Amino acid sequence: MKLKGISKVEQHFEKAVVGGVGVVLLGVLGMQFLYEPNLVKVGDGQPVPPGNAYRPVESAAQALMGKLDRAAGQALVPEEPRISLLQAYQEKVRGGVSRIDRLAALGPSMNLGDAVATSGPRSGSPVTVAAIPAPSSPVVHAYAAALDPFEVVASKELRAMFPATEGQPFDKQWVSVEAIVDGTAIKSALESDPDGEAGPARAIPRGWYEGQIEVVGVQLERRKLSGDAISAAVNGELAATTESWSEPAMVQPMPGTKDVVGSMLKDVKSMTDLASELSRVRGETDSILRPPFISTIAGPQWLPPSEAKEAQALLEGKNPLDVLNEQIAEKERRLAAVEKRLSGGGTPPRRSDNMAPEGGGKGGGGSERGGGGARPPRQGQTGPDRQTRALEVQRDKFQKELAELRQKLEEAQSGANSTSTKRVENKPLLTDSNVKVWAHDVWAEPGAVYEYRTRIVINNPMFGRTGLADEASSKSPVLYGDWSDWTNPVLVMPTEVYFVSSGSPRSASRNLASATAECYVFYYGYYRKGSAVLEPGDSIRTVAKTPPNLMTYDEAKILEGARPPQITQAPGPGERRITRDGEDTMAPERTGGKPGGSHGEGGHGEFTEQTTPGAPPVTDEALKAMLLPAKKEIPISISDVFLDVGDVPILGLPKVGETSDISTLFRTAEGELTTRLPAVERGSPLYKIIAASAAQGATQGQPKPEPKKSTPIQREERSRRVFDEGGGGGGGG
Repeated sequence: MKLKGISKVEQHFEKAVVGGVGVVLLGVLGMQFLYEPNLVKVGDGQPVPPGNAYRPVESAAQALMGKLDRAAGQALVPEEPRISLLQAYQEKVRGGVSRIDRLAALGPSMNLGDAVATSGPRSGSPVTVAAIPAPSSPVVHAYAAALDPFEVVASKELRAMFPATEGQPFDKQWVSVEAIVDGTAIKSALESDPDGEAGPARAIPRGWYEGQIEVVGVQLERRKLSGDAISAAVNGELAATTESWSEPAMVQPMPGTKDVVGSMLKDVKSMTDLASELSRVRGETDSILRPPFISTIAGPQWLPPSEAKEAQALLEGKNPLDVLNEQIAEKERRLAAVEKRLSGGGTPPRRSDNMAPEGGGKGGGGSERGGGGARPPRQGQTGPDRQTRALEVQRDKFQKELAELRQKLEEAQSGANSTSTKRVENKPLLTDSNVKVWAHDVWAEPGAVYEYRTRIVINNPMFGRTGLADEASSKSPVLYGDWSDWTNPVLVMPTEVYFVSSGSPRSASRNLASATAECYVFYYGYYRKGSAVLEPGDSIRTVAKTPPNLMTYDEAKILEGARPPQITQAPGPGERRITRDGEDTMAPERTGGKPGGSHGEGGHGEFTEQTTPGAPPVTDEALKAMLLPAKKEIPISISDVFLDVGDVPILGLPKVGETSDISTLFRTAEGELTTRLPAVERGSPLYKIIAASAAQGATQGQPKPEPKKSTPIQREERSRRVFDEGGGGGGGG
C-alpha cells in the first residue's frame, strides 16, 4: 500500500536521530582514550585529572599537621650545622702558633720571684705530677649515742640504717678518724719535677694549680681484726692481738651527705664542668674537710677524736657537765672569798696561814733553794700592801679561769666545743700546713676491732690537658693522695657485753663451778646493767632495767610535722616536769642544730626551752602528746657458754696471805675457747667506760638532787684555804 502525504524525511527522521546520537557517543568514548577533557579544579590550585584530585587535599592536610606537631614539622626542615666555639678554641690553642714542635732557646730561664718561666729544650717535654702526700698523725676514737629522731626520720637514708620494724631510740655506734693535711707539702709535690732534671718529664705549669686546687673528699679505708675481739679488749690484749687482719675495704660516705668525689666522676665531662663544680665546692669547704656528725639526743656528745676528753670523765663515773659545774662552783667560792677580803671584810690572814700566793713555802731543811719560797718583798712595800697585791693577783686569776670554765660549759650545753664554735679560718689550701680533717664510719660493726687509714682527694690539675707524660692522667677530674699510716686498733662499742666479776671452782661441798657476770646492753644512749649467775653449760641470759618514766618521741607525730621546743641541757636543777596519765615523766633531752660540725650531747634529763622570738609557746599538752614510754626492761642475750673455773698459778714464792686469782673458761659463739680473768677485766678501760656510762644512764630523765648548802663554818674554812694557792715547800737538799 502506498503511503500518502509522508515524505522520506519524515519516514527516516528517527533513524537519523538514533544514528547521530550513536556517532556522538562514539566520539565521547574515543575522547576518553585519546584526550583528558574532564580536569577537576581543587581549591585555588590548577585543574587536575580526577585520579589526582586527592593529592592537593593530602598536601594541605600534611601542612596543617606540621603546624600542630612541631616534631613532624622539624623533620621536614634540614638540620642546622652545630658549631662548638669551645671546641674550636681548644683546637686553636692545641694547634700552637708555630709549625714546628720546638722553638730555639731565646735565652736562660727568667726568675720572676716564686714563678719560673722556663725556656729551652725542656719547654716541650711532657708534664706529670708527683704523688700527693698522705695525711699525718691519724687519730681514731669510738663513739656510742642515740641519734636525734627528728633528723633520722627526716632523712630516708638515715632511717634506712635502722630496721623498719623497730622504733626509737635510734642507738648508733660509730668511729671517727682525724688527721692533719699539710697543704704546703701538696704545693711542693705539684711544683717538683717527678723524675728530676735528668728525666724526660717536667713539673706541671704553675698556672694549672695555683689558686685552683681544692680538697673534694676525705676517704677512709679499714681492715677488721679476726677472732674474739671482746675478750682481747677486756683482758687488755688488744694491742698484742693483731696477727690477722682482713683486706682493706673502702668506707662508704655517711648517709645524708653528698659524695662530692662520686658526683664529680659521674658529672664532670669537661674543664667547664670542673670549674663550675669547684666554684660550688669552695662554698662547702668545712663540710668536706670536717663533716658534721648527726645530731644526738642521749649519750656523750661528739667531739673530734683528738679532743674526746669526756672519756676521762666517764672513767671516773662523772658527767662532763657535772665536772664543769663543780669546778665553776669552787672557783666562784674562792673568788667571793678573795673579793670579801679585798673589801675589808672577813678575818685578815695570819702569818701562820702560810699565805704564799706567788710561790711555795720554804723547804723543810737544807739549802735555801730547797723549797719554792715566796718572793722577797719589794722595796718600799709594807706588809698590807703586799697582801693586797697578792689578793688582786689571785682575783684576776680566778676571774680569768672562771670565764674560761663558763665558756666551756656554754659550749657543752649547746652541743658545741672549742673546735666547732670558733670557726676555723679557711686559708688557701696550698698555704696552710696544718689542715685538720676527719671522717666518720657509721657502718662499723659493734664489738669489732678495726684499723683505719685516710687519704684526701683533690681536683686533678691535669684534667682535659694535653702534652702529658701519661695521657690517661687527663681523663679523671680527681686526683687521689697517698694513704696515711694505719691508726691504732679501735674497738667499736659493743651492743651487748659481759664482764666476769667472780667465780667459784668445784669443791668437796659443791660439785659444780659457778661464776657471776655483770652484763650490759646499750639502750637509749647509755649502757644498762644486769647480772647473771652462771653454771657450766649456761649461756648468758638476763634483763636490764631502764630508769622510771623514760620517754621517747612518737615517730608518727614526727612524720606529721610536729615539733617540740628546742631543748638543750641546763646546769643545775630546775627541770620541767610533765604529767602523763597521772604520773610524772621527763621529756627526752634534745639538742639544737649543728654548729660547725659538732652536735648534741646526752645528759641527765635537765633541759631548758629555747624558743624562736615571736613564735607561740609550746604547751605541756602539745609536748605530752608527742611522748611515748620507753622500754622498761631490755633483754640481754649473749651466746658465750660458761664452761669452768680454775685457779691462776702464782709465779714465784707466794707471800703471806696471798691467794691465787681465778680464771673462767667460756666457749664463744664462733666455737673458740676464751679465758676471762675477773681481776683483769674489772681494771680494763672498756669496763670503766661502760660501767661509768651505766652509772650516768641510771639518772637519765630523773630530777637532779638539790645541792647541799654549806654551813657558815665551812664557808669560812674554805675562805681561809684561798691563801694556800702557792706551791708546797719542797724537801731540802
